[in-house]
Amino acid sequence: MVGNPPTRLSAQAMNTSANTLILVLSEAENIAKRIENHLRNAGHPIRTLWAATSRDLEKLISQNPPDLLLCALGLPQAPFTQVMEQCRSLNPDLPVLLLTPRYAADNTLMALD
Repeated sequence: MVGNPPTRLSAQAMNTSANTLILVLSEAENIAKRIENHLRNAGHPIRTLWAATSRDLEKLISQNPPDLLLCALGLPQAPFTQVMEQCRSLNPDLPVLLLTPRYAADNTLMALD
C-alpha cells in the first residue's frame, strides 16, 4: 500500500503552536500549572497565565491576549456572567471553556446567555 509520506511541520507552524497562550481563571494557581503540565506532557508547547479575580482577568487580556480562556465556575471574585461580559468587550473572539466539577445543563445555558 502506497501512502503519502508524513509531512514535517514548517518552522512557522511550530512557532505558532509554541506561542499558544491559555489563561486560567481559578481560585488557585496550581490548577493552571497542572493544566500546563498535562498539555506539555502531551506534546503541546503552551504557556499558561493565571488570574483569580475579574480585575486580574481584565489586565491580563489587555496585556497578553490569550488564545483560550479556561474559567472555573463559582469564583466569588469573578462571577461567570461578569467574566463573559469582559471577554465580549475586550476580546469577542476569545473561546471560553467553563470548568465545572460535573456537567449540568443549567451551566451550559448560563454560558450561552
